[in-house]
Amino acid sequence: MQIGGSIAAVDTEDVAMAVNKLAPLRFAWRKYPEMIDLQKVRQGLFSLRAANLVAGSEQKGWCLTSVGLGEAASVVAVEMRLDKRPRASSREERWRANERSRLLTTDGYKKFTAGEEVTKTDTDDVYRVDDYVSPLLRKQKIETLRNHFIDDPDIGPFLTFIAERDRKTA
Repeated sequence: MQIGGSIAAVDTEDVAMAVNKLAPLRFAWRKYPEMIDLQKVRQGLFSLRAANLVAGSEQKGWCLTSVGLGEAASVVAVEMRLDKRPRASSREERWRANERSRLLTTDGYKKFTAGEEVTKTDTDDVYRVDDYVSPLLRKQKIETLRNHFIDDPDIGPFLTFIAERDRKTA
């Protein structure tokens, strides 16, 4: 079941509805099992964040990290008994194509492929952030791009390079 956490942040209530469909009694109230216990869902999300499987917050929403996406893909593969990810929606495919084109034309990517120094400004342009963006939102944007392009032979190495450099300077 996909609820969009690999592209954009997903609200806690949407996560609650999805997990209730997957495991109906796991996140339910004890006395009223038809009710979803949001506190249990929140605790689960905070545990996943501590394990670096999701990034986000109650206010901003939740998205999968690259590690979380890999875990989710392996669970889906086992459940479906297939070794491939479910087909992306047309919206996701359009976003991915547009984002790939944008990334290939950024100054940071051009400098990276030319062996020149990629500046913080170049990196901020890649992530579409500035100095006023919270560290949490910055991490979400980094993880979203890495989730979708880590296997791309052109963009994957570039995103890995700037993510590592970004992590060292943070």
